[in-house]
Amino acid sequence: MRSSRGIGCCRRAWRWGRWRPRPGKEAGADVDQADLQFQQELADAAGLDQSARSFHALTLRVRMFISVLQLDYTPAVERIVHDDRRLMAELIAGRAEEAVRTWRAKLDNAVRHMSALAPEAFDADLWARLSRA
Repeated sequence: MRSSRGIGCCRRAWRWGRWRPRPGKEAGADVDQADLQFQQELADAAGLDQSARSFHALTLRVRMFISVLQLDYTPAVERIVHDDRRLMAELIAGRAEEAVRTWRAKLDNAVRHMSALAPEAFDADLWARLSRA
């Protein structure tokens, strides 16, 4: 039963490309929230309850970070949608290693996007060391 719900969540996430912004918003204005929801659906679909709860808590912190810093993801819409669709295609096809590589690249892109907008300097060497660990 849980597996079929997970597959359903994945299929709904795959159709995420049909997502439309709220009325009054320009295209891409809510891509950060849609992307976080997509990632949360994947975490829930994995069937790992503790990991999904941890991911929920982390997602709340990321949403606050985005809000407080007023980060604009509009310039990254095409890349985010591309990464998410590629990730879903790899998961559906059962290509776990490729999905992990895509996930890591997606996170790396997100950190670099946020850091480019951050008021303080970003230590690219430190990020590279941390993300390889």
